[in-house]
Amino acid sequence: MRLVFTPTEDLVQALQQLYNAHEKAPKQVHEAPLKDIIEHFVEEAMQAFFVAPMEAIGAEGTVVNLIMKGVAVIKNTSTSLALRLLHRITREDQAGLVAHFKQLHFQQGEQHLIGFPLSSAAQAQVESTFTTLNEQGVVPVEALVQTFKLMADEALQHYMDNTVAAIEVKRFSRGLVRAARATIKKSTYVAIERGVPAMGVSFQQALVAYYQQRLIRL
Repeated sequence: MRLVFTPTEDLVQALQQLYNAHEKAPKQVHEAPLKDIIEHFVEEAMQAFFVAPMEAIGAEGTVVNLIMKGVAVIKNTSTSLALRLLHRITREDQAGLVAHFKQLHFQQGEQHLIGFPLSSAAQAQVESTFTTLNEQGVVPVEALVQTFKLMADEALQHYMDNTVAAIEVKRFSRGLVRAARATIKKSTYVAIERGVPAMGVSFQQALVAYYQQRLIRL
């Protein structure tokens, strides 16, 4: 099972430009498409997993404001770190990034998708929580919070940890990475821990329905 989002044409073009440029000139670092990927990817991931769900379920007020504050922190931290690392990327790093991006970016028929496979443990918990909510109409809020935190952890692993693992991070940059990761995780957890319980049951049901549409089996 994969958790996916549909990238815009701009992000798909940036990815394909990098693939093509790397294939034609693997000994050169192609900063322009890499920078485009960073800017589009962070924006679109935030849109898919935070902004769009709130719009889809019609959430308003304090809950949305709280979540949007977290989104701003995550977006700024992610973009800043990625751009700083970009200037240190070698051609070997680029080869690793291309391979990593091709694992995240795939097609299902004519549709381009970006996503990652859930671990067995995460998949089991997601299926259990979502199925219970669908069948019984309600689920303990603690279980729902834990499920979304687990999904967030897996997203952080694939979108940040595995991206960083694809490049050689110097000692100076490791501290930046650790600090950024801690900030992103804390902001994500705060948004989930405070946002989900503050929603009524009908909004929680709609939120689960939104995410179920983004879980696919290949």
